[in-house]
Amino acid sequence: IGGAIVGLIIGMALVRFRLTLMRRGIENINMFTFIQLLTPFVTYLIAELFHASGIIAAVVAGLVHGFERDRIAQTRTQLQMSYNHTWSILGYVLNGFVFSILGFLVPEVIVKIIKTEPHNLLFLIVITLLVALAVYLFRFVWVYV
Repeated sequence: IGGAIVGLIIGMALVRFRLTLMRRGIENINMFTFIQLLTPFVTYLIAELFHASGIIAAVVAGLVHGFERDRIAQTRTQLQMSYNHTWSILGYVLNGFVFSILGFLVPEVIVKIIKTEPHNLLFLIVITLLVALAVYLFRFVWVYV
């Protein structure tokens, strides 16, 4: 609960800060994008200083920031386009990073499983295939149904 409270307070403070800047006529797109990218890191660190969950605080602050961002940016198309472009690039980079890390870890894990638990190998393969099938079915239903 502490992390959620810290995240809510910081998220609302950053939204108020952004609104104050806009009311004063400061509409620097790069600055607003920087504030948006910095929000989770600042929130995490402040929450950890108060011995609250930094992860939960960052998520809550991000949600507050995101809801308010959409409302503010509806009137400013250029700002909305900048936000969307930035998050699209960041998502692409992080997705590539995750798959690179998985590429390094998966072979090591498979070798360790084969060495330590050869009797469970068939069971693990079946479970993996069932999970993959469930993911594919869920995606199909989500997109087409």
